[in-house]
Amino acid sequence: MAGLPGYDAVIQAYSGIMHLNGEPDGGPIRIPMPVTDLTTGLLAFSGILLALRERARSGRGQLVDLSLLDGALSLLHPAAANHFRTGERPRRLGSAHPNIAPCDTFASPMGEIYVAAGTDRQFAVLCDYLGAPEVADDERFRTNAARLAHRAELTAILADLVARMEFDADAARTMIVKGIPASLVRPLDEVLDDPQVHRRRMVETVDGRRVLGIPVKLGRTPGTIRTAPRPPGADTRDVLAGLGLSPEQIEKLLADGVVTQHPPSRA
Repeated sequence: MAGLPGYDAVIQAYSGIMHLNGEPDGGPIRIPMPVTDLTTGLLAFSGILLALRERARSGRGQLVDLSLLDGALSLLHPAAANHFRTGERPRRLGSAHPNIAPCDTFASPMGEIYVAAGTDRQFAVLCDYLGAPEVADDERFRTNAARLAHRAELTAILADLVARMEFDADAARTMIVKGIPASLVRPLDEVLDDPQVHRRRMVETVDGRRVLGIPVKLGRTPGTIRTAPRPPGADTRDVLAGLGLSPEQIEKLLADGVVTQHPPSRA
């Protein structure tokens, strides 16, 4: 398949990611973010750093080889591990976790809430918080293995308990403070207006446009977003010059097709 055209959604389908995603009684669903594109880019960055580190020791360069399919396959946890262990084809579970229960979305009067009680202690605290501590003592639900074996019964019980409680952002925070990982399922516009998101500078305004910020914050040399998104190759010469390449080296890279610039050179 080397050299053939590929898009993120196509790789999601080919790699099995899309087959895993969806409701139990529905068909496969594409993940709405370009996860394989982004993952492969991050892996390329990691591979380049590894190669540079090795070059500093050996003095030799090497090929950094990646593919969208390899990047997609690296995301198949725990589905691949479960398949290797059991030989069974994974089933779509919606928002539920294949190896942990309860770890799912529940409907409350204030909207959907996701609860991930991944340990016996967290489950006991959750049951107490929901006003039903006896559920944690039920033989069917004492351990994670037991809860998985009786997932349907447990989900029905918790869904009924959650449906009778009023949840809001403060309630979700209270659950976290008590040691229960949980969050309201929030729409994107609400997330992008969240004070915490802005404190972390994950939404910036550049040239009059709102853009996502830089997720990696360096303490001594923090990065900044200097311009709004520009065409690919618009800053090729400036970036390469900033890395110490001479004009002659830059011209050779352009002539050899190693890098491109926008607008294309008419030379």
